[in-house]
Amino acid sequence: MIDKITFDIETITPMFLAGSNQSKAELRAASIKGLLRFWWRTLQAEPDLENLREKESEIFGCSNKKVGGSSFSLRVWFEKPHIPMNEKFPKQIIQVTSKGKTFPVNILEYLAYGTLEYKKGQGNVFVREYFPG
Repeated sequence: MIDKITFDIETITPMFLAGSNQSKAELRAASIKGLLRFWWRTLQAEPDLENLREKESEIFGCSNKKVGGSSFSLRVWFEKPHIPMNEKFPKQIIQVTSKGKTFPVNILEYLAYGTLEYKKGQGNVFVREYFPG
């Protein structure tokens, strides 16, 4: 018998995720699995790197022919439609000093680096969708 576990997940911060089209927001099972893998590694107190890799491979799989695929599968679905956005963030201005000069920076736009392009006369414009928090 296959065990099934269901998780309800709430987005509390913006997510900048995409599939093959990098300008369109897409939440995929592979992205969730990548996050699980990252946090699993972070929480391990394993000083032996080889042992860590072995444990990780058993759970998440690897390209080694002896181990193969993951020990679990994921499916993602939305209870309510999750509408991607490409609207500007609210302004959260901080003053930054660099090389003796102080200037204002919208910290939220700074943290979303890579999703924005500067357009003369318009300022920073989103070029990638995101899922709001």
